[in-house]
Parts: sequence; structure tokens; C-alpha cells
Amino acid sequence: MIAAMHMDGLADSWYLDYVEGRENMGWEKFSNLVLQRFSVPGGDNLVGQFNKLRQEGTVIAYVNKFEELKAFMLNMNRSLSEEYFIKSFISGLKEEISQMVEMLNPTTLSHANHLALKQEAILNSLKTQDKCHTPSSIGHTHQSWKGGSTDTNNLKKPTPPNNPKYPPIKRLNKEEMEAKGRQGL
Repeated sequence: MIAAMHMDGLADSWYLDYVEGRENMGWEKFSNLVLQRFSVPGGDNLVGQFNKLRQEGTVIAYVNKFEELKAFMLNMNRSLSEEYFIKSFISGLKEEISQMVEMLNPTTLSHANHLALKQEAILNSLKTQDKCHTPSSIGHTHQSWKGGSTDTNNLKKPTPPNNPKYPPIKRLNKEEMEAKGRQGL
């Protein structure tokens, strides 16, 4: 059976022990035996697991679990469409990823996977850039006020920039302003 070539670990051991040497069985009987052996007793059925699947970690971890459950779903119902799986995949992604993937309207599941991976990489890049531009990383420090005098005489006034293009501004007193007003200036 071709499926046996893709089995490893516990499934491979089970196949060699249980199925090998039995009469030639069809795909439906074999897949039902696999489901009986590897279904979690007392847990959700596979349809429930598939419908409740949500991305919790990375996109690649979600894709791996999604594809695993998708195989079981197709085994139980071959009429499920690619569109059904695309919509299920997108709805299980984290919101900040699913919105962008849905907006780009992928037409295949592999395209949706690709878009989700790209969006995750973009978000990770933005997070890294944000960390690079935090106040502590560019030399600014936040010092807390520790009380003290409220005397404003101790505060330094900012020094005006030394700009040779403009002459210094002369402040006029009241009499000088009235004299300028009489002269029409």
C-alpha cells in the first residue's frame, strides 16, 4: 500500500504489526482502521478539531496541523472543496495575519499559506524595527522626578541658536513704541 511509505514513528509500527500480512484491504477499510487507532478517545472528533483549529504559534506550525487535519477531513468527505479549505485556513489565522491574507483573496490553499507566511515575516520585521527605535536604543533616557526645589531660577534657559542670517531682535519699551507709532513705523 502506498500510504505505508508515508508512515513513520508510531503509525509505521502500527502498520507493520496490525495491517501487514492481512488480506488486501481497500482504501476505505484501511482509512477507517487508521481513524479507529489514532483518534483520541473522549476528545473532540476530527471534524470538531478541524473546525476549532486556531493559530497559536507560528504560521508554519498552524499550517502543519491544518494539513494533518485536512487529510482526515478529505478522507471522511471527498466532496469538500478547495474554497472550503481556503476559508477554513484563513479563519483560523491570527487576526493581524488573516485580514491581510483575506484581502488578497487567494484562490488556492498553497497561495493562502504563502501569503500568511509573508505577512508573518512582515509583522516580525516591524516588531524588530520597533525594538530598534525605542527611546533607550537611541540614547534617550527617562529620568523620574525625585522632588526638590520648585525655584525656577535654578532652571537653565535655552540658549538661542547662533544664526548669522538674522540680526538680533531688539525689544522696545513703551516710550520707544509710541515714538515709532507717531513716525508711522
